[in-house]
Amino acid sequence: MKSNQQAYSTAKKRTSPALSMGTLLFSLLALQLSACTWIYKEPVEVVRHYPLSQGASLNLFTSGGSITVTGEPGLEEAIVEFKIFNYTDEHPLTDEEVELLFEDLNLEIESNRDELSISYARDFNLIGNATSVSYTVRVPSETTTTMRTSGGSLRLYNLDANAEMSTSGGSVRIEQVNGDVVAKTSGGSIRVEKVNGATDVVTSGGSLRFTDCVGSIEGQTSGGSIRVLNASAFSKINLKTSGGSISLNDVSLENVSLEAKGSRVRMSTASDFSGTIERDYVNGSFGSGSIPVSLRTSGGSVRINQE
Repeated sequence: MKSNQQAYSTAKKRTSPALSMGTLLFSLLALQLSACTWIYKEPVEVVRHYPLSQGASLNLFTSGGSITVTGEPGLEEAIVEFKIFNYTDEHPLTDEEVELLFEDLNLEIESNRDELSISYARDFNLIGNATSVSYTVRVPSETTTTMRTSGGSLRLYNLDANAEMSTSGGSVRIEQVNGDVVAKTSGGSIRVEKVNGATDVVTSGGSLRFTDCVGSIEGQTSGGSIRVLNASAFSKINLKTSGGSISLNDVSLENVSLEAKGSRVRMSTASDFSGTIERDYVNGSFGSGSIPVSLRTSGGSVRINQE
């Protein structure tokens, strides 16, 4: 019995230093993570100017941040504000240190008067935190724009040109665009307002809303509702959702060819309508039926309120 106690005591003494070292390392790591969390609250901001003509192209990509683009009539350059998150310095940076930080980023920039391309791939530090970069950009209003991010939201305002937008982890907002817009997100809602052109948007994880849009409207979502507000001069509407309702409010149905399917389909009026009206399905036309409207939901109702 005495020998067993002695063996246990010896084993305990041998393992204690390892446990203490592990505890110490864990504590140091926790302190470092805690400190970095505090450091990361405020981004570092850097502004750059790039010559850019009306009618030029803008291509933006970032793997860890958001992007906002605003068009301005008469502007002859792109003004880009870079916001850098998750840097690891423990003190406020001087102007010189900010410039060095910016130069060390994994940024690829190609610039001339006809095209500006900016691409950023995430940098990871020793404790696994990724430095992310967001862009806020002002450009000539007639700039054709492509925006892509894998980890943030997208915003587009006041553009007189076509645009393509894609994000894997955020919401999308589009407002005051005269041109065709294509937008996709895997993790957020999409809001479209005052677009004059062909609008085609898809989300896997949020709702869709169109307000005061002119032209063709196409939208698809797997996880939310769809609303169209104040549409009176559209050439086509094609909407589909697997997980919510569809509503058209203050929408002109003049000369519309309508097909609507859901758990329940309601129309505010059926005057001048020719076709089939059932509880969960409507198929027919108003007037000439020259404007196609298709509304389909697998998980909700369809409501149509005529203006």
